[in-house]
Amino acid sequence: MGGKTTMTTDREAYFDAYQEYSKVLRTWFVVYGIGGPVLLLTNETLARALKASGEGKCLAAFFLAGVALQVVLAALNKFSMWGIYFGEF
Repeated sequence: MGGKTTMTTDREAYFDAYQEYSKVLRTWFVVYGIGGPVLLLTNETLARALKASGEGKCLAAFFLAGVALQVVLAALNKFSMWGIYFGEF
């Protein structure tokens, strides 16, 4: 029918997945690495409420644990996809 069809190879599909996980990992670093602390430092009402509750340290630990888990999982997915992509060569 005269139209050019494009077919993606497995290698290209793996690279696309790898690239997507790279973006996700960067997003987690930026959003949680910068966004969370900035929110706490700039929102005086939130900071006072956390101090008054006495649970600030516990919430900070849970926040950091959640961030760490997300970053580890995104990195694991990224490296897994890199391995699959590299294996196609």
